Amino acid sequence: MPSIATLAADAILGLAAKFFRIMREKEQVTLEAFQQVIDSRQRRQNLGAFLRAGCPRFVELSSKLFRGIPQERAREIMGQNFFGLDEAVKYFLITPSHEQSVALGEVPFSEEILMSLRDTHLLVAVFPLTIPQIKSRSGSCWGLRVCYATHGSVFNQNDGRLPEELSILQEQGEAEWWLIQKAPLDGSYDKSWEDQLALTSPSEQTVPTAQVATYATVGHFLATEEKLFDGTVARTSSRIGQRHLNLGFFESEVRLEDSGSHAYANVPLVVARRPDA
Repeated sequence: MPSIATLAADAILGLAAKFFRIMREKEQVTLEAFQQVIDSRQRRQNLGAFLRAGCPRFVELSSKLFRGIPQERAREIMGQNFFGLDEAVKYFLITPSHEQSVALGEVPFSEEILMSLRDTHLLVAVFPLTIPQIKSRSGSCWGLRVCYATHGSVFNQNDGRLPEELSILQEQGEAEWWLIQKAPLDGSYDKSWEDQLALTSPSEQTVPTAQVATYATVGHFLATEEKLFDGTVARTSSRIGQRHLNLGFFESEVRLEDSGSHAYANVPLVVARRPDA
């Protein structure tokens, strides 16, 4: 006899199959459109918000839709707290694809939000690079090291070499804009992961991955020589098993460390502003 969990899973799969069939056959939604939602965090968030709102008619929604602002206007507002396509090409040797250029063509934050956060946040166009790729492209020629050493269980403490077999460090992320707070979240020192999350505003804030935080920290230093998270290691959302991956800046080193989820006096939280709905 099938378990309750099996029946629930079968019901979910059946409902999903029916949804996709109806959307394709009756609403002419293509597989490519579904794939775009799967591949893009922004599109997933947009669809989730639309479904939670009860799927209002598009004609009612269209006047309220936020379509983003041009990258050059965002650069004007943010000043040196901006790391866009030109900076990615210069410092990380990126060659953007047409799809990536389109995806990053508009910034998903309003002028009002950018104006209010221009001094405290970094607006960065993150490209799909793994942390080892970020490390290799930041190079000693820039007077910077990206090292991997730590509280203890995961990284080689003797020479800081990257353990290439860790799948979390092979994740590339997506081509998308992030608005990252340059200082750790206020009040998040000496608190556990759960207590740190309780300090955030879920509708406005999110915790970036180690890949996003590393890309932003290294890129911003290469462009401006300003150090984010200087003298501390801030928690990201990335985990290796039960341990969190943290990131900080010490002298000329960007350092990745692993730690547990409990409170540490010198491990605050990295946060970012969610895109405008």
